[in-house]
Amino acid sequence: MTSRLIYYNDARHYYLYVFEPPMSMEDAWKPVDEVLGTSVTTLSYGVEREDGIFYPSKKTMQFGADRRPFKGEALEWRAWKNMKSLEAKGLDPLQVLIDRSHDKGLEFMASLRMANWGGLDKSLKIDMPEGRANYSNKEVRQHILGVLTELANDYDIDSLEMDFAFVPYYFHPDEAKENLDTMTELVESVREMVSKSNNKNLQLGARILPTEETNINGGLDPRTWIKSGLVDFVMPMWYQVFELDPDMPLDWVIQLSENTDVEIYGMLMPHKIQEGRRSLFGQWLNASPEMMNAAALNFYDKGVDGLCTWFMKWPLGDNERSTLSNIGDRELLKYSNKHYVVRRNEEGGDPEYNKQGMSASNLGYTSSLPLELKYDELGQSKEVQFYLSDDFESSFEILNQVTLKLQIRDIVSEDELVIKLNGKSLHEQPCVREYANVTSPYQGQWLNFDLMGLKPVKGQNVLELTLVSRPDELEGDILLEDVELIVQYGSYPSRL
Repeated sequence: MTSRLIYYNDARHYYLYVFEPPMSMEDAWKPVDEVLGTSVTTLSYGVEREDGIFYPSKKTMQFGADRRPFKGEALEWRAWKNMKSLEAKGLDPLQVLIDRSHDKGLEFMASLRMANWGGLDKSLKIDMPEGRANYSNKEVRQHILGVLTELANDYDIDSLEMDFAFVPYYFHPDEAKENLDTMTELVESVREMVSKSNNKNLQLGARILPTEETNINGGLDPRTWIKSGLVDFVMPMWYQVFELDPDMPLDWVIQLSENTDVEIYGMLMPHKIQEGRRSLFGQWLNASPEMMNAAALNFYDKGVDGLCTWFMKWPLGDNERSTLSNIGDRELLKYSNKHYVVRRNEEGGDPEYNKQGMSASNLGYTSSLPLELKYDELGQSKEVQFYLSDDFESSFEILNQVTLKLQIRDIVSEDELVIKLNGKSLHEQPCVREYANVTSPYQGQWLNFDLMGLKPVKGQNVLELTLVSRPDELEGDILLEDVELIVQYGSYPSRL
């Protein structure tokens, strides 16, 4: 069964920034052509970074217009020159992608970041460090409505997306809750505009933050938008968190959409983890195809109507294209190999936001990891919960391997550690220990448990750890860094 699969291109990193001007048509078509032949049904294109739009708009400043001559990074010069080289041929850079998408059978979604725009006067911004547009100002709301109206009326797009997922506040934090109606009135105005636009089949959607509390605290009320039918689709995510989260809290928004026509899309973020914490030079590690399989099936199992992903390793190679082919079809995922990961609370994102306590974990989008097991709390149990969508009972004939991987910092072999899965001890299950880190092998260990004799369950699983004792003269804490679970299938039974 295939579902809507959206691939998001932010216009910059793997497009306007990288190609040398003047832009050829082959390069101009790249965001479309690179996903052809996969399960992708929709190209989503980010038309605004926050400081300029990526087409010749009549309503707002084009990216680069205020930067000439370009004295900073060459990438901004490339973006400007690439757009202008197409315009010199009489082509609108945005329309080029729309036409190519439609010619190749893809839907086109224009996605507008709502947090800021090029040339925004400081007086219209939230009065706080790194504050963006303050939607309590009528001028802000009118400007954004004008840009959305231009996209809806002047371009034959299939979907229009309001992207609220870049920042956590659209009003001053002290005034956000009292302005919920203000933002909802804007969304109502956009809905009315779309219904009267030249494109009668145009869908309207919103990217929102992952939890209802975080949205409310920022001045957003997706509950009302969904229940009132103001949007056609909603996608929870947060740009601060680039790590893939198979346990993203989707239940609340899926429940809100029941008995409505609103569709919910799950966002598969592209990275496994920000490996800078392990002295790997701050390098991002892309999620593997098996990790994407696991998260995708989790989302389908919870009831999403479609998926979106982006920022995969580029140029898209065989692994990336294979992933984009598999994750659009839940039947293909059923017996695919999977690698489940539990997301960590990472600082990540905007450093200024983190300094102010506004990282995702401080604002309600949290994880159980990393989990401290303290020496001063010997004997106390700690839990990590995670969701698995594989049906281990019905698939036992072709299930070849189930491995639980725990990375524990500062553990030693003499530690007495009780580990249980769903209330059952792992003491009798085969366990292989490995160095935790190739660059700092002394920092910890991976404990790899063979669970073919004690399988997890489909649905919610509970991992329980208890540090009972440590060897003589070792009184430090240990830290559960990572929890992963690998599922492998084969063609033959795992027995004689």
